[in-house]
Amino acid sequence: MIIGRLSKPKQALTVIVSAVLAAGLCVGALPMAASTTIIVPDDYPTIQQAVNAANPGDTVYVCQGTYYEHVTIGKALVLQGENRDTTTIDGSGSGKVVTVTSSNVTICELTITHSGNSTSFPEDAGVVLLNARNALIENCIITANGLNGLYFYNSPNNTIRGCDISYNNTMCYKGAIHLRHSPYVNITGNNIYSNIGPGITVRSWSNHVAITDNHVYSNTTSTGIHLGHSNYGIVSNNIVHDNVFGIDFDGAGYNTIKDNTIRHNGTALYVYFYAHNNTFVGNIAEENGIGISIARNAGGGHKFYHNIMIGNAEQVHIENSYAYIWDNGYPDGGNYWSDYIGTDVYGGAGQNIPGSDGIGDTPYVIDAHNRDNYPLMGAPGLDSDNDGIPDTEDNCPLTPNPDQLDTDGDGSGDACDPDDDNDGISDEEDLCPLENPQGLDANLDGCKDTVCDLASVIQSLGLHHGIENSLVQKASNACAKFNEGNTKVAINMLNAFINEVEAQRGKKISEEDAGMLIQFAKNAILQMHAT
Repeated sequence: MIIGRLSKPKQALTVIVSAVLAAGLCVGALPMAASTTIIVPDDYPTIQQAVNAANPGDTVYVCQGTYYEHVTIGKALVLQGENRDTTTIDGSGSGKVVTVTSSNVTICELTITHSGNSTSFPEDAGVVLLNARNALIENCIITANGLNGLYFYNSPNNTIRGCDISYNNTMCYKGAIHLRHSPYVNITGNNIYSNIGPGITVRSWSNHVAITDNHVYSNTTSTGIHLGHSNYGIVSNNIVHDNVFGIDFDGAGYNTIKDNTIRHNGTALYVYFYAHNNTFVGNIAEENGIGISIARNAGGGHKFYHNIMIGNAEQVHIENSYAYIWDNGYPDGGNYWSDYIGTDVYGGAGQNIPGSDGIGDTPYVIDAHNRDNYPLMGAPGLDSDNDGIPDTEDNCPLTPNPDQLDTDGDGSGDACDPDDDNDGISDEEDLCPLENPQGLDANLDGCKDTVCDLASVIQSLGLHHGIENSLVQKASNACAKFNEGNTKVAINMLNAFINEVEAQRGKKISEEDAGMLIQFAKNAILQMHAT
C-alpha cells in the first residue's frame, strides 16, 4: 500500500531521478555505467516488486510516500528514497522492515520504521543485514522500531553514515545499532538519541569496529555506546551525553577510546566483566556522576592519559586491586584533574628541577594502587583563568596573565612563578625579583652586589661604632669615585676596605660577616671591571 505519493508525469520524473543520482546523493560501491533505474511506483507499485525485477547494479528509486511493506534485498543494488523526510517504509509493527542478504547494497534517503519486537534469530529491526558485506546505510531515519534500529549479523565491512536513529524500543544487549559477529564496520556521523536501551551495541567478536563523530544522547535507560567481547576497535570524536552510562566495556580488549566528549551521564566510562587492555586518551569527562568506574570483575592493563576530568561527582571509582596506568610517562604526562590541588614549581622526570613544566609536582592519588604520576596542570582546549590563553599554552593556567611575561624564561609566567628571576630566592624575599645576580650576591638579598650598596649593607650588621664608621666611609668614597668615572681609584679604595675587614676578622667583625663583606666588595670590583 502506498499513501501520499504526489503524481508526476513519467518522463519528467525520470529526468528528476537522473539528476538526483548524478548529484551523488547516495554513493555506494556499485558501478553506475550499465545500471538501470527502476522507479516506484511508476514502474512497479511496491518496493519489493521493483527489487525483484532489478538486476545486480540497478537502482530502485522510491518516490515520496509511505509504503507499508517488508522488503528483502538479495542482490547488489541501490535502494534510494526521494527524500528521507517524506519517503517511508513502514513495517506496521511486525517483523523486519528491510532485510539485506546480499553484499554491495546501498540504502539511502529513507525513513524506516515500525519493525516488530521478536528476539528470535534473526532479531527484528528496521534494517537487518545477514551475511552481507560492503553495504552502505546512509542519510536515513531509523525510528520507532519495536526492537533494534539496525541489526547486523555476520556482516563485516559495512558502513552506517549520516543517519538519525531514534525512539527505537530496544533493550539490554540490543541496540539502536546492534552488531553481532560483524567486524570492520564503520559507524560515523550519526545522531543516535532517545532510544529505550543502548544507542550502539557492538558484541560477539565484532572486532576492528570504528565508531567516530557520532552524537549519542538521551538513551535514558541504558548506555550510549557499548563494547562487549569485541576487540581492536576505535571509539573517537563522539559527543556522548545524558545516558545512564556514556561508554561501557564488557569483556572488550585492546580498544582505543580517544577524543570523545562525555558529559552529564550517570557514569562517563564504565569498565567491567573482564574488559582489559583498553587505552583511553584525550577524552573529556565532565559533570558526570562518576568519571571512570572500574568494577570488581574488570580485567587489567587499562591505560588512561591526556583525559580531562572536570567536575565529576566522583572522578574515579575502582572496586578491585589492580594497578592501572594513569600517565604516559615524562614529559608526555598524565591527565587533567579539576580537583588536583598540587603546584607546578619544579620540572623533570623526578619533578625536582626548579622551573614549571606544565605537570604537577606531586602525583594525583586515586587509591593505594593507582596514581597519576604526572598530572597535567592545564586542560587542552580550556582556559581555566579566563585570560584568553588556552591552558595548554598558558604559562600560568590558573592565574590570569594575558601578557605571558616570563622574565627568567623557565616556562612559568611571572604572575605565578614564586621566583621570577630563577636565582633561588623567592620573590617575597628577593629585593630584586626580576634580576638574577648570577652568583654576585654575597648577602643573598637577590640583587647584584654593587659598590654603592655596600655602605647600607655595612650599616645593617650592627658592628662596633668605630669600625662601622671607618668601613662606611671607605665604601661611600669608593661609590663617589665610581660615579665620577674614576673606576681605578674606586677599586683601590675597595681593596683597602677588604684589607681592613681582614684585619678585624674574628675580632671586632665575626667570621661570617667578614666573609660576606669581603665577597661583596670583590663582587662589586668584578662589576666595575665589566663596565
